[in-house]
Amino acid sequence: MHVSCLIFKLVLRNNALTTLRGIENLKSLEGLDVSYNIISNFSKLEFFAGLPYLQSLWLEGNPLCCDRWYRAQVFSFFSYPERLKLDDKEINTCDFWKRQIIIASMHKRPASFGIYVPTKDEVVIEGGNIRRVHN
Repeated sequence: MHVSCLIFKLVLRNNALTTLRGIENLKSLEGLDVSYNIISNFSKLEFFAGLPYLQSLWLEGNPLCCDRWYRAQVFSFFSYPERLKLDDKEINTCDFWKRQIIIASMHKRPASFGIYVPTKDEVVIEGGNIRRVHN
């Protein structure tokens, strides 16, 4: 006999976790608390995009939270970031625009801030810092 159950909330805080491998299989997950672990790489969080019902995510206390663009980087993994609360806070205007820049840089196209006027300068994001390169 096979018994299956849906997991809606998972709390794994304070466990010295460095990876979240396997959580991508919990498609019914609505809330995930992995705060105060040792998660230090944003690439280990890309699977969040495949969790369609995730509404609440707690990551505070992990090394990656020290990144200045931490919130925008996490929100960039979600198609509808307005549906997510990160560390119990919704996306704000600053996070939204930083997310737009991150997504645009992944696609090598300008962020849509309204009217786009091309310049000779190129904006480069390295390690969460914005740098302007003059051509």
